[in-house]
Amino acid sequence: MINAIAKNLPTLLAINAGQVMQGTQEPPSLAGIIALFITLFNTFAFTLAPIVIIVMIVYSGAQRMMGGDNPGKVAEANARLMWTVIGAVLLYLSVLLVNLVASTVGVATPF
Repeated sequence: MINAIAKNLPTLLAINAGQVMQGTQEPPSLAGIIALFITLFNTFAFTLAPIVIIVMIVYSGAQRMMGGDNPGKVAEANARLMWTVIGAVLLYLSVLLVNLVASTVGVATPF
């Protein structure tokens, strides 16, 4: 996945408007730009998001245990845990939807 980003990113970063206008450099295709953004989205969803999700679950569990007899702290921890799980489900459903749309329109993705 990181290799796909490393392969596509220099293409987009090395665009020289003057060279494109002179015809010495080809502009990036729309499919290439969409594929890069989908790759970046998938990279976030599969590398950074799980770390945040695990940290939030552990933090909520610790706060729930430390809440003891304080119903406010326990309710706050339960709510945080619930929203973490809902956010994770929505994130991975959006990954599924983005990859489904990309494959439908013919953009190759690494997943």
